[in-house]
Amino acid sequence: MKRWIETPEGKSKKMDNRNRSSAPAAAGSGSAMQHRKIVFVIDLLLMLFAGITYSWSVFIGPLEAEFGWTRPQTSLAFTISSLMVTTAAMLAAFMAKKLKVRGVLILAAVCTFTGFISASRLTQLWQLYAFYSVCAFFGVGIVYNQVVATVVRWFRDKSGLVTGCMLMCYGIGSMILSPLCSAMVQRTGWRTTFFLLGCVGGALMLAGSFIVRYPDEREERELPQLAVKGAAGPSGSSAAVNDSTPADMVKTSAFWFFVFWNLSVASIGLAMSSHSSPIAQGIGLSVTMAGFFAGIISLCNGIGRVVLGVVFDRIGYHKTMMSVSVIAILSGVMLLIAYTSKNAVLLFIAFALTGTTFSGGPICSASYVKTLFGEKNYAVNYGFGNLVIIPASFIGPYLSGWIYQTGGYHLVFPVIALYGAISLVFSILLGGAARRYLESRR
Repeated sequence: MKRWIETPEGKSKKMDNRNRSSAPAAAGSGSAMQHRKIVFVIDLLLMLFAGITYSWSVFIGPLEAEFGWTRPQTSLAFTISSLMVTTAAMLAAFMAKKLKVRGVLILAAVCTFTGFISASRLTQLWQLYAFYSVCAFFGVGIVYNQVVATVVRWFRDKSGLVTGCMLMCYGIGSMILSPLCSAMVQRTGWRTTFFLLGCVGGALMLAGSFIVRYPDEREERELPQLAVKGAAGPSGSSAAVNDSTPADMVKTSAFWFFVFWNLSVASIGLAMSSHSSPIAQGIGLSVTMAGFFAGIISLCNGIGRVVLGVVFDRIGYHKTMMSVSVIAILSGVMLLIAYTSKNAVLLFIAFALTGTTFSGGPICSASYVKTLFGEKNYAVNYGFGNLVIIPASFIGPYLSGWIYQTGGYHLVFPVIALYGAISLVFSILLGGAARRYLESRR
């Protein structure tokens, strides 16, 4: 169903009768406003737990020591779990059409509980892959998708901000869970830690299944509607709130320009995340200090998701994505200068810029897909948009590693800047493509 909204310029837009009568200027009232706060808090907790995806390094040492597995073998467990999160996030959108939000969250709870509990009793490598990487993180991927899909429906007036908060929790969840898991491993062992993760994660997801849901028609009438500056389209232009199907979406140049923009940005973030510590050690920093510098990327990745969420709400997706691309170019240039001059301060700034660049992909993906292609099929469309992480996980880290073997990091950093320049080109092309697509849907 086509609906039209009013932009800050005050241009008149058409809305259907239901939306015209249910679009309060600033805030809704009643139980809907209270329940969305509860949904927000539960979704934050779920996303914090989902950050366990990036805490894998805590378990590498104990598992290798006990079973004699090699680093490539244990590293494959992380690769598989990352792919499962992305795959499950897409499949969850289809499952939600049949099982509803409660059903898929219960499924997530079962998978997470079963996966971690079974992993706590593993004795062979294939069991690590099957129980930990596939089963447990299939549940985590379901949660990731449903949290983002539901929260934007409760906060249409602040979709960029709340999406940024959710993705920030996912980004910094490992910073909270990694030291906790490390302490538990040292105190009780990795088996008990896996067991506790299964119990806590399963219980949290099960509890969330009774709270997290989409707002019903009455609640939607009480909630503030989308009337945020710049959220409607590029440069503040008017935009239709469409309900595009995945088949419609993948036929548009607006989608594919975004995919290649996101691929470039994600490749930068993943490349630097996997090489940050060696880069810091390369300028003479100690192993401990290099670890601290590597954490700067994760920290700015988390904070940047909230900041860019606010920016998205204020200036729209086109200018936000162009800004992220410019930051990406600057990060590549700054990395080269810092590494060549062996300047720790400049490297700190470069890592901060890189983390901010990395945060741009998830927040723009979540908000752009919703803004341009609507809410009806948002969960499925968002899952398709996130599939770009699969090729990016190979293009970024592996290509950077190959370039490093060829000529050192001095050759990697210009490639990072080149990725940023490529993303800038696609962000410019995307503006016109998105505008034409929206006009065609009127």
